[in-house]
Amino acid sequence: MKNKQQFVLIMTLVLALMPVALSAADFEIGLGNETANLEYTGDAEVIGLEGADIEAAVFFNKNDDFSIVLGLQTDGTPAGNQPLVFTLGTRLYLVETDGPDASVQALALGAGLDYLIPANTPMMVGGKIYYAPSVTAMGDADSLLDFRAQFAVDLLPNAAVFLGYRKFEVDLANTGKKDLDEDFHIGLRFHF
Repeated sequence: MKNKQQFVLIMTLVLALMPVALSAADFEIGLGNETANLEYTGDAEVIGLEGADIEAAVFFNKNDDFSIVLGLQTDGTPAGNQPLVFTLGTRLYLVETDGPDASVQALALGAGLDYLIPANTPMMVGGKIYYAPSVTAMGDADSLLDFRAQFAVDLLPNAAVFLGYRKFEVDLANTGKKDLDEDFHIGLRFHF
């Protein structure tokens, strides 16, 4: 248990320092009643992938479950300058659960859709879903689902506040579905 807490602390510090090292980055902090999620998204051009973003995230909850996520995504708007942004991506999830003890590794594919609300104060409503079926879910898992919906308001040019909902679950091979998160969140997103 202590090793998990130390690992989460180290990853939190790494994620907190990433925006300093890279340009054009977002850092997000989302808090639920029993959960916390820290997420970094930055330009993948630093690793030679122009037009894509890299992601790194740490999630933990009150039950001593935690996950580390590494991802690659691309987004864009359809023709006609519509206020829609589509996202396609892939994520590698490393999950440790406590009660039952399980270790999960999963490669998930995902998609997202954001609607930018035309207003004087920029607002957005949208969601993302990532899913790993049994063929790409390894360790103690049969599948993994990560769904998020969010409403965000840009209060400052480089900061937004959001309210969202997340359903994050793993289907464990021997014990069935385990919800890591199924709750509403509030949070802040900083753009550097």
